[in-house]
Order: sequence, then structure tokens, then C-alpha cells
Amino acid sequence: MAAASIQDAVNRRVYHATGVTRYYGDEKFETSEVTALLRYQTAFVGRDVLDIGVGTGRTSRCLATLANN
Repeated sequence: MAAASIQDAVNRRVYHATGVTRYYGDEKFETSEVTALLRYQTAFVGRDVLDIGVGTGRTSRCLATLANN
């Protein structure tokens, strides 16, 4: 099995796992998310922000309240 096929299988298993939507819908941030938001807050607070992340948008709501409205 090619490396891409193995990764595809892993991705499908996680994507379809029981509770995955509950996990990503949780409003509590992971430590890495909090660290990034705190570390770079001076770069986005009160400014225009374009969120082009590759995740599920968990931090988008937080960024929207802190950025230029």
C-alpha cells in the first residue's frame, strides 16, 4: 500500500470516528491553540484578519471578537 493510501485510510478512520464532531465542536481550546493566540495576539488584536487555517475553524470565533470588527 502506498504511503498516501495509508494516510488516506488513517484520515478516513479519524473523520468517521464516533464523537469526532463533538470533539471539534468543543469550545475549549487545546494548549497549542491558546499558546498561538497568546503569542501572536499583538499581531491581530484590533486589526483585519484573514484566517486561512487548515483546521475546523475552532479559533475563528475568538479571532473575530478580537480583530477589527
